[in-house]
Amino acid sequence: MNQKTILIVEDNTSVVDAFTITFEDLGYKGRLLFATKLSEINQLLKTLEPVDAIFWDGNIIGGQTTNGTIEVAREKFPNCIMVAMSSDLYEKQLEQGCTLHLPKPWNLIKFMEIMEQVLAEPVLV
Repeated sequence: MNQKTILIVEDNTSVVDAFTITFEDLGYKGRLLFATKLSEINQLLKTLEPVDAIFWDGNIIGGQTTNGTIEVAREKFPNCIMVAMSSDLYEKQLEQGCTLHLPKPWNLIKFMEIMEQVLAEPVLV
């Protein structure tokens, strides 16, 4: 399996745990990064290259939204798979550059379909 860098923008620890367990179960061996605050996201976007996928929560710690940040990430990583995970902001996330939607609460089949797609894509250079 190719080494990939995947960023999870999420402040809910249960969701973070679900990602970690799923990636481990699928045999994922790449970099799995997490950001819970807008400042962490912005720092990662400045220093991180390349990234193969980003999963975006819509609302994060402090009542902040990821609106606008998605556009910055899309510009920096034009070939990145971006997944909107907000139930209420997903339309805006799709407008800003997300290409897939994984609504909460998750449907396990949809979640696994997206995970397989992310892991099957070629590594970006």
